[in-house]
Amino acid sequence: MKLTYLSNSRLPTEKAHGLQVMKVCESFAQAGCEVELVVPRRRNELRQDAFDYYGLERSFKVMYLPCIDLMRDNSSFNRFAFWFELLTFMLSARKYLRRKDYGLLYTRELTAGLFFSGYSLELHAVAQNLRRLNGRLLRRAGKIITVTQGIKDELISAGIKKEKILVAPDGVDLKIFDLTISQAEARRDLSLPEDRKILGYTGKFTTMEQDKGIENIFQALKSAGRNDWLFAAAGGSEAEIGRYRRRAAELGISDQVVLLGECLQSRLAIFQKACDMLLMPFPNTRHYAHYMSPLKMFEYMASLRPIIATDLPSIREVLDESNAVLVKPDDPAALAAAIAGLLADPQAGSRFAEAAYQKVKDYTWENRAGIVLAFTK
Repeated sequence: MKLTYLSNSRLPTEKAHGLQVMKVCESFAQAGCEVELVVPRRRNELRQDAFDYYGLERSFKVMYLPCIDLMRDNSSFNRFAFWFELLTFMLSARKYLRRKDYGLLYTRELTAGLFFSGYSLELHAVAQNLRRLNGRLLRRAGKIITVTQGIKDELISAGIKKEKILVAPDGVDLKIFDLTISQAEARRDLSLPEDRKILGYTGKFTTMEQDKGIENIFQALKSAGRNDWLFAAAGGSEAEIGRYRRRAAELGISDQVVLLGECLQSRLAIFQKACDMLLMPFPNTRHYAHYMSPLKMFEYMASLRPIIATDLPSIREVLDESNAVLVKPDDPAALAAAIAGLLADPQAGSRFAEAAYQKVKDYTWENRAGIVLAFTK
């Protein structure tokens, strides 16, 4: 079966959506599809090949098409530049695809409805106002795949038939994250101290320049006053690392913060094993509460380390009190108390970790690909 994934993504990109797109294509290829990922040819400060950057095998093809790119990697968001680049890429894609048998068309781009029909649309958010144009574009999709039940509920409320919508959260590659390595070995590998309690975090520190919970972690560290706690984060751009190091210095907690920068998934797996627990203190915003299916959540679950996350509807679609500690969002005191409670009761932490590990076996990329392909066919 031929499958063409159309994505307006700068590849490679340090943002999580790039990895998600590549892993979805890889899983479709592993399911037996002949996959071609079609993306725009854009300016990119990352010079690596996309497969090398993400550490993936070359199991599918990537085609770069021309577009007029006025975007800049490190500039603030420019709405005109974004839409101009997107529309010129879509025109290139229509011209390219009309000349070939592209099979099933799969995309994350709502605007594909301006140029195609009958495609499968994967949605990671919903426009705040489902105006008439957006509704028409949604109806041009043959099938819609959402990453949360919250997105599906909003689409149904807007008049989209529930029969054409599938909820398929993101997933994890257990070949990478179900790693057999001791905590001591992992810490030696990463040069992390063996005599401190390490509170781990992975991924970007901000989204659209909004904090993803690191500030709450810093405030929890400061209020707890525990020098044996060490917050370690793997991820974040150089600019983010500089900003948060300065913030740690302002709060007087620099000796409790280690920011390791970006790394391959194989290194993330080792990093998670080095931690005593893993944190996801997302703030309570519309996006995080209803649209988010974070890759880190499933990677955390595979690590056999206890998880502390904020109590949001999107999180509760996967985690609950049986497999994680859920705390009130935007509440550093509650986060500090949850950390202290887990450290004081390691047996409870082990129970949470084991329950999360057993549940994540249902959330592999391979399982997701099979479910999505069965639905789209």
